[in-house]
Amino acid sequence: MSEDYGNDLVTIADEKGEEYTMEHIATADVGEDVYMAFLPADIPTDHENYGLIILRVVDLDGEMSFVIPEEDEMAIVHMRFIELFEDEFDDMQDGEFDEDEDEDYEDEDDEEDLELGVYEEEDEID
Repeated sequence: MSEDYGNDLVTIADEKGEEYTMEHIATADVGEDVYMAFLPADIPTDHENYGLIILRVVDLDGEMSFVIPEEDEMAIVHMRFIELFEDEFDDMQDGEFDEDEDEDYEDEDDEEDLELGVYEEEDEID
């Protein structure tokens, strides 16, 4: 699977214990929060549920976990990712894109498969 999806694959389990394999494609800071964008790696690209997944990074008892952003924050976060993707596309068009300078593009031999948790906002409060 790594040949098809690159080297930034993560396995995320939801609150029901169902696991999903996703490719990490970008990280953005919005205010004091960090958000990560993913694409599903375990379903075909033409599947009706295939699309960009944005999650907020949280620290739960010293472990990195994710929560689904609230609707009110999602518009701002979505715009931030659009800006990041547009800037990257513009750099590629201008010939300025250099994979060696971008932390998001590592050598394929450095593949890391992480197991992380996804929690609803209520789970974070407890």
